[in-house]
Amino acid sequence: MQGEWWRLWTAHFTHFKYSQLVINSAVMAVMGIIAGRFAKTWQIALVFLIAMPIMTGLLLATSPQLLFYRGATGIAAMMWMLATWFLIGESKRFSLGFWLGSFFLLLFAAKAGMEGLMLLSPSHHHFTGLGIAWLVQFYGMLAGLAFFNGLHQLHLTKTGDNPQYRGPYANKPNRTNLYRQNCVYV
Repeated sequence: MQGEWWRLWTAHFTHFKYSQLVINSAVMAVMGIIAGRFAKTWQIALVFLIAMPIMTGLLLATSPQLLFYRGATGIAAMMWMLATWFLIGESKRFSLGFWLGSFFLLLFAAKAGMEGLMLLSPSHHHFTGLGIAWLVQFYGMLAGLAFFNGLHQLHLTKTGDNPQYRGPYANKPNRTNLYRQNCVYV
């Protein structure tokens, strides 16, 4: 880094290939539209501001031989996880949103699994850079899960649906409420 701390953010905005830029941008746009149904724009922007240096820092800490990194694979994976878990968690069971979220989750797992298998193959040296991309994608997935949990808890608390903040007797009627319900006021 050599004192260039801004590279913790800007590494995600530069790409080696134009095709990578298009794919990552498309994934972030589609998943951003889906996640935007459940979270506010400023919350998603804050997630980006916090997650980008964390992912870059983790990548630098776990891969000290890494000389440079470019690409938005990590933040695309983060947005994929945010949108997927919002669809699964906020949709009614077996609705279209639930099935779409489940499909996105399976698709992501298949993609990550296939790339992981390619890394384990004896001829993995043909896939140069795949190990770094897979690792940053893994960090993006973890960041997406962590930030989904935070945004989801915030949403549940705001709507009053968070069972964590209701007392053990929140759903049980008390004597005062029963008395008031049965009273006839003339």
